[in-house]
Parts: sequence; C-alpha cells; structure tokens
Amino acid sequence: IGGDGFRLAHADGTPFFWLADTAWNGLLKAQAEDWTRYLRTRRAQGMTATQCVMTQWRAFEAQDEATTTFFGRENIRINPDFYKRLDPMIEEANREGLLVAPVIIWSCIASDPGCYLPEEDCAALARYIVARYGAFQVLWFLGGDGKYNGEKADVWKRLGRRVFDGGEDRLATMHPGGEMWVVPEFRDEPW
Repeated sequence: IGGDGFRLAHADGTPFFWLADTAWNGLLKAQAEDWTRYLRTRRAQGMTATQCVMTQWRAFEAQDEATTTFFGRENIRINPDFYKRLDPMIEEANREGLLVAPVIIWSCIASDPGCYLPEEDCAALARYIVARYGAFQVLWFLGGDGKYNGEKADVWKRLGRRVFDGGEDRLATMHPGGEMWVVPEFRDEPW
C-alpha cells in the first residue's frame, strides 16, 4: 500500500497499477508450455497481475488425484502433490513480472468448497495455501464470488482472522459476487 494508505505501490514507493487478467482455471488446468505462453502474452499486453483459483470448484471439479486439491467434505486431507505442480507456475508468473492474485476458497454455489466445507476445514485449507505461497508476490482473495454480508460476513471475518492472524505481510481482500459491496462489513478487519 502506498504512503497514503489508499494506493497500491511497490516496496520502493513506485505506484502499482492493477491490470489483471482473470485466469480462474489457468493455473489449475494449464500445461507448463501453455502457462509460459499465457504469462508472456499477458505481460506483453501490459498486464500486471493474474487472478486464479487455488482449489477445485464448479469450473474445475475434482475427477482424480491429479485434480484433487483436497480429499473429503469434512476433516479434509490436503493433497500436497496437487500443489507441487503449481509451485513452479506461481514462481514463473512472478519471474515474468506478474503479481499472482489467488482466490483461496471459491464460494459461489453449493458445490464450491467455501459453501460446503466446515469453517475449520476452510481455515486449514486457507492456512496451508497461505503458508505454501506466502513467500511469492501475491495478493490474497480469501473468498471468491460469494455473498459476504450479514451472518455470512461473520464467518469470513473469523476465517480471515484465523488465516492471516496479523502475521501475514501480503494484502488480503475478498472477491464478492456481482453487484455486492462488502467494504462496510470488512473495513475494520485487521487482515
């Protein structure tokens, strides 16, 4: 955040203009050579960030072990082998000069993890992803495309506190569903 607290800036104070491509499944489905071509193309087009999803969701359903980010629907077991494939892709995006903006837990419809996983499992999955990728140049979207007001906001506030607990040095935000403004609910959250 820039010196006035209202603008994005690099560590040296240089302004950062957010021009992101929404590649929700790009990270999840791309083969290495396709990912490289995608990153180079977006960088040549002037993009500064890429937004992607980090777990299975309605547009990337788990079909086998290679596409399963976690096993189960409660008391989940995270699949580190899945994330090993993503590690060099995140690193490559940063090398190409792109900030990666991962949606940690998509939560739009009933079949998305943010809608059916118990809060404890959402927190465990999110903490794993943040720990694994927190050393990269990332900006976190804790939840993706969900409804985050009222009682639902309370759940996501608790999740944010459990995941980021003041120790995370990367920016974190929410990706609300269309036609929704969540600033009043999350404005005072320490994360």
